[in-house]
Amino acid sequence: MSRYTSFDQFLETCPDEIARQYNQVMALVRRHVPKAREEIKYTIPFFTYNGLFLYFAHHAKKQYVVGFCQGSRMQDEMNLLKADAKQQFIRHWVLDEQVPLDEDLFGAYLMEAEEIQKQIRPFSKKEKGGVRIKS
Repeated sequence: MSRYTSFDQFLETCPDEIARQYNQVMALVRRHVPKAREEIKYTIPFFTYNGLFLYFAHHAKKQYVVGFCQGSRMQDEMNLLKADAKQQFIRHWVLDEQVPLDEDLFGAYLMEAEEIQKQIRPFSKKEKGGVRIKS
């Protein structure tokens, strides 16, 4: 696994069209979720917002994905978000060099993810792992 120290370093490892789509995603996050912060966590680029929100990764060594950290809680009526068998909460939006990013659709998914993220209460340091939904 590569260890990235910045979003730019990660983008340099991507094909040009994929890097362009990641840049579109970053602009959409900044527009729709302005309180989200760019950070490197677990050696990959994350946006944090009330905890881990969204990340960029090379998934399965062939796919370029945007991972919604609470994606399993999203409606995903178009069935665009994917997960592998080991992922309980994360769902991936897979980028495709041949298919332009639909900014309106991705923006709608971001806004839904933000609303879900607002309901998250991170566990305290004394509690183990994950997050809880506020009651």
